[in-house]
Amino acid sequence: MLESENVIFYGIGASGTMCEYAARRFATLGINSFGLVDNTYPISGKLRNTTDNMIIALSVTGNTNEVTEIVNGFRNRPDFTVVAITSDPTSQLAIMADFVLSYEIDIWRINLHEDFTSQIPAIFLIEALSKVLYNTINPEK
Repeated sequence: MLESENVIFYGIGASGTMCEYAARRFATLGINSFGLVDNTYPISGKLRNTTDNMIIALSVTGNTNEVTEIVNGFRNRPDFTVVAITSDPTSQLAIMADFVLSYEIDIWRINLHEDFTSQIPAIFLIEALSKVLYNTINPEK
């Protein structure tokens, strides 16, 4: 992550909200990060002349079509590292990722498409990762 030119946190819905939070947190540490919550955003064009990029995809199920489609476009590119944060380490997203940070949570849906699943595990992983990064950057503190 420290060597990455860009760190993109990508997700939609409640996971997308976590992406915006994560991007802000890592930007505070000096990481060139941003949250991508719009699957129609021309991200390939934006990153055309860059190298050493990291996409961190957040999806509770790991099977959200919009997320897996975007990640699939980057997974075999040598200039991208794909990280999945998901509750299902066997999901499509996890299979495509170079690294997986998984957690256990009961999926809670209201009216089929209204996600009521807690995002606390994802926040915990984001904050733990940012703390490790902070300590790596500032070993004397």
